[in-house]
Amino acid sequence: MPLTWTLVKPYEDIFYHKADGIAKITINRPHKRNAFRPQTITELYDAFSNAREDTRIGVVLLTGAGPHTDGKYAFCSGGDQSVRGQAGYILAGLEPAIWLALWGKKKPVKFGIFAVSTVPSRLKPWV
Repeated sequence: MPLTWTLVKPYEDIFYHKADGIAKITINRPHKRNAFRPQTITELYDAFSNAREDTRIGVVLLTGAGPHTDGKYAFCSGGDQSVRGQAGYILAGLEPAIWLALWGKKKPVKFGIFAVSTVPSRLKPWV
């Protein structure tokens, strides 16, 4: 039975939905192969913090939107080099905080790196 996803909060770089004890966070920058920038990290931190504090959430799915304009999919290609400065990325001190938000309460985080042929049938409604 397919899940009914509810948008939690609108963001610029990610989608954040919840359904049936599951939080799903989708990096939504397919034009950059879902490469992250400081804005993306800030939004991920906010969404993961919300999921961590929600006692109804038992697992978090992290995935990437797609396809790119060439028709290919990418989970996340890393940091967006077009916004990286000479000193690297400026994240206003969020570097360690994002990991705390991810694993601070020890909820499972499942990374949605799926190919069409490898998605178990029980996961297809989630992807």
